[in-house]
Amino acid sequence: MVDFQEAHMDLLSATYALKHRKVAQLALSIVVM
Repeated sequence: MVDFQEAHMDLLSATYALKHRKVAQLALSIVVM
């Protein structure tokens, strides 16, 4: 159960990081334009 929770948290943070990076890239491209 603990392993599952840890894996879930890893997936969650990975998804969050990916979203955050996409948002940052979008903001950067808007600033550049």
